Order: sequence, then structure tokens, then C-alpha cells
Amino acid sequence: MPGPARSVLAVAAAALLLAGCSASGSTQALDPEVVHLQPGDPGEPNQVLTEAPPEEVFPGSVFTAADVAFMRDMEVHHEQALTMTAMVDERSEHEDLRLFVQRMEASQEGELEQLERMLAEHEEAVRRGGGEDHGADHESEHDGHSGDGDHSDMPGMLSDDQLAELEAAEGDEFDRLFLVGMSRHHEGALAMVGELFTDEAAAADPRLFQFAEHVDSDQRIEIDRMARMYAELPQG
Repeated sequence: MPGPARSVLAVAAAALLLAGCSASGSTQALDPEVVHLQPGDPGEPNQVLTEAPPEEVFPGSVFTAADVAFMRDMEVHHEQALTMTAMVDERSEHEDLRLFVQRMEASQEGELEQLERMLAEHEEAVRRGGGEDHGADHESEHDGHSGDGDHSDMPGMLSDDQLAELEAAEGDEFDRLFLVGMSRHHEGALAMVGELFTDEAAAADPRLFQFAEHVDSDQRIEIDRMARMYAELPQG
């Protein structure tokens, strides 16, 4: 699991410089005339680096490229989930599903606010650091995104046709489609978290690490609950 957040520092003639990193993951030799330090954990000594770390870190930001890609994708993922939950009140006749969805909406909205804060902090830090946000192209793809559109290449996302089918359904048919679709949607979020954690340098910031862990645990619980609710529905 990712360790405590660390930033790479290069100290020369009392100036603080960021060590250059390659997005390809290959390491680069550092200038031997410059002392490059990586701060140690609390109580541990700093380490002198001879090579730049392989993971790209945006200048001025605590987040890596993998972190930013995860947060932006998760924003889109959560927005579609809210598009789906907004359909429930008018289409479902089951009070337990409506109450369950209200709690889900509160959780998803709170997580979206966290993502927006972390991304805004990242973008401001990159601007202050004079760096270029290499995830800008990714961001522009979803600019103004409202949860609609076909993002079926993202884990768990419903296609336009699947959303249209859900919107047209009512009663038990709607409930079945919603529970199946939202369960798959949640499983997609678990896959995204799992992919993030395969990168040892990702989620070093404790806020993002805790966010990802919360998404994982919360959505596993909701998947189990939706399976029980589905089993209780009349099977048409």
C-alpha cells in the first residue's frame, strides 16, 4: 500500500528545485553537482537520490499523473451514478429502494465534493509551480459533463442505450434494471480503485488514499445490499 506522501526536493545554492521525472516510468540520472534529497518518514533520515523517481509528479502538486487520471475518471463515474439515482423516485414503487438510494446519493455527492476540492488544489498547485498539467486533455474530454454520454469504455459505465432503457422502465422492471446496472457500476469503481493501488507511487497523499479506501469499502457494502434487494423482487 502507498506510504506517507513525499515530495522530491533538489537543493542547490539554497534554491529549491524539483527533480525532473519521465512519464514513461524510466529513471533519469541527476546532476552530481546538486544534492537531491527525498525527505524521510517521521524520525527517519533524508535520502540522497542519484536518480529521479520513475513516477511523474506534477510540479508543485502532491498528486501524480495516475492520481489525477483516477480522480477525473471517478468524477465522471460518480456523475453517472447520480444520473441513475435521480430516476428512482418517479419510477420505483419500493420505499426501501428509495431510502437506500437517498443514502447512496448523499455518499456520492460528498465524494464528488472531495474530488472537486482535490482536483482544484492540484490545478492551482500546478499553476503556482509553473508546470504543465499533462492531464488537461483528459479533463477537457469531460468538461461540463453531467453524467450523460457514452463512456462505456470506463469500468462499469452504462452506455447511452442502457441509460435510455433504464429511463423508459417503471415499477419492478425499473428496479431490476437499476439494481443490476448500479451493481455493475459499483464493481467498475472497485476495479478503478484496484488499478490505482497497483501503482506503488499512486495515492501517496493520505486524503486520496483514504478516499479510495472509503469508495472500496462503501461500495462493497452497497453491492451486497443491492443483491439482497434484487433477490426480494418479483422475477419477471
